[in-house]
Amino acid sequence: MTWYAEEPDFGPWAPRPVASIMADLLTRARPARAAARTGPLVVAVVGRSAGGMFTVADRLAAAVAGAVVVHTDDVAWHQGYFDWDELLVDGILGPASRGEDVAFRPPAWVERGREGVIGVSAGAAVLLVEGVGSSRDALTPWLDAAVWVQSDAGEVYRRASNATSGWAGLATRRSPSGTSG
Repeated sequence: MTWYAEEPDFGPWAPRPVASIMADLLTRARPARAAARTGPLVVAVVGRSAGGMFTVADRLAAAVAGAVVVHTDDVAWHQGYFDWDELLVDGILGPASRGEDVAFRPPAWVERGREGVIGVSAGAAVLLVEGVGSSRDALTPWLDAAVWVQSDAGEVYRRASNATSGWAGLATRRSPSGTSG
């Protein structure tokens, strides 16, 4: 695996079944959870853009009944890069932590006519919050665990280079410069 120069080598790597990883997460997160929260266990799935977080979160969710994924890209849609954490807390994490149904429509969705809501049922067992910044300091009081998705820098660069939106600019500015491991 090749990583970015500023990232530590987290190896050695060993493949594990997703269900085993999710079982370990739940075992470790339950005892650590804040007593005041009655809703689902909340797990951040964080990593680099184009690094596979979406896929990992979906696979983790499929491994446990009652799991739901919230993508920070949906919460942060047409928000500044770092000014969406309050939207996530007020619109999703706060109500979900109290065991309430969530049907959140971020302000930018209303302003720009985006249909739908971000939903979390009151009976959800696990809430996976997927995306860059999903484990930032302002959100840690709401989290029971976090998963870092380590991705091969070359693969991230390839994905970003092949994307059709704003990713192309990222790829030209951020080529992998790590060490093979």
